[in-house]
Amino acid sequence: MAISIVAVSGLFQCPTNGSYATLLNHHVGSRECPDMAVGRKIMTKGLVKCFLVATLAIAQAIAVHVVWAGEHRQHGAHEHGVAHLNVAVEGNNLVIELFSPAANIVGFEHHPKTQAQKKQVKEAREKLGAAEMLFKLPTQAQGRLVSSNVDTNIDSDSADASYHHEEAGIHDEDEQNALDHHNDEQEHSRHSDFKAQYQFFCDTPEKLAYLDVMLFQIFPGIQYIEVQILTDTGQSAKELTAKDYRITF
Repeated sequence: MAISIVAVSGLFQCPTNGSYATLLNHHVGSRECPDMAVGRKIMTKGLVKCFLVATLAIAQAIAVHVVWAGEHRQHGAHEHGVAHLNVAVEGNNLVIELFSPAANIVGFEHHPKTQAQKKQVKEAREKLGAAEMLFKLPTQAQGRLVSSNVDTNIDSDSADASYHHEEAGIHDEDEQNALDHHNDEQEHSRHSDFKAQYQFFCDTPEKLAYLDVMLFQIFPGIQYIEVQILTDTGQSAKELTAKDYRITF
């Protein structure tokens, strides 16, 4: 028996008595819907699918171009030592989105100036791209990596245009010193981030009982990971640490 969903308002129409209900309320109006459990399950699955579609779309867009201005607002405050994960499971698909301040990953957030710092950023990209080392699935789930996208704004040249003093019209030592001081303040206050998206496909998703997050071992600068989890049974949250790094589904 079909149940009609009104996605924007969060309502579904009861096929038994025609009343409308929401995901959180058992009924709207005077008539209670006896099929609330069915509607709740369908709406939850719909939310998971929407999350998966949105996350995959983001991953594809990042492969082309990333606009970083204000990106950290989607994940809460930019806090050193803290990273964020969004994890979604639907059908055979496991989708993971990682967001972290650059300080957690490479130990600094300013534009890499030395060859050693440039090497750190390059190696960090490679480590973040090796999803099989960052996330451990049960062998029985037979999961394999389908896609992996990593990006960062730490090596963006746009934030450092003011360093080209020759083009800044500087004519005396006082102006040079003032500009150097201004640039030092900008470097100190600058926020840089790493963001990555991963998709795994599991041949036996019913065996996907947990996900071990190994980021703490690879990036010691991460002290806590705030996780949002979305599955076809609902949504939950968890805080991970180096000693408690398992997400259970």
